[in-house]
This record gives sequence, C-alpha cells and structure tokens, in this order.
Amino acid sequence: MAGYGGAQKAEIQTMVQLLLGIEKKLDPVDAADALAVALCYSANRSMVAR
Repeated sequence: MAGYGGAQKAEIQTMVQLLLGIEKKLDPVDAADALAVALCYSANRSMVAR
C-alpha cells in the first residue's frame, strides 16, 4: 500500500483514501486496514489472471 512493510496506520489510511477517492477519515482506522487487504488481494488476483 505504502511501498514498504513498515507503514503506520495513518499512512495506510491515507493511501486507501487516495486510491478509493474517499474524502472522510475512515473510522475506525482498522477499516482502512481491511480495505487495504481487499485492494492488495484484488491487485494480486488481477496479476495472476494475466
């Protein structure tokens, strides 16, 4: 999500918001973690399908 494995929750939240076009802060912040996992899974599935 943020380019390296040591990202803080705030960095993940910011990237998820940017990628999904979300203006409001995600509450709870764990929601950003869940969305980040879904985005990574989706991106990985797209690459495997090629």
